[in-house]
Amino acid sequence: MKKTGTAEWKDRLLWALNERSEKLIEGAPMHVIKLRLKDLQTQKEWIDFGMALVNKEGWRVPKCPRCEKFFIAKRRSPLLCPACSKKQRQRTWRENYEKAHGHPYQQKREPAYVKKVRKALENWKDFEPTDENKKDLAADVDVTLKQCEAALEYLKPTQKKRAGKAHKR
Repeated sequence: MKKTGTAEWKDRLLWALNERSEKLIEGAPMHVIKLRLKDLQTQKEWIDFGMALVNKEGWRVPKCPRCEKFFIAKRRSPLLCPACSKKQRQRTWRENYEKAHGHPYQQKREPAYVKKVRKALENWKDFEPTDENKKDLAADVDVTLKQCEAALEYLKPTQKKRAGKAHKR
């Protein structure tokens, strides 16, 4: 009679339990041996229970090709484990969104210092990016001069858009 995948699994699990028991029982006191054997018996019962579920309910124990973990499959033909299939669904959704809308779903968040500089620039009319003005701006919003310059570089495209909107009005 040909061995099925589940019978093979049961043999592997029981073999692993026996190997562990032999290593742990060698030279141990009698009370430890009794506790260990009881623990092994419980583990064997759980293995039998799991195998009964697999056999009666038709569950399978496939191996995920992506993360190499074993998982219980409730469907007939699962491609990935639940965690990997969730990641795959999310990636597919993001790719489809980007194709449909032309940009990624999640925009990058601005750093806090950029928000501070943007807020200060809204109140500062006719800002000229000279060294003295940059130092004053950095001091006003409590950021370093380097952060202030980086924020101004980041905000250049948005300032041009706003300037274009102001002329249209």
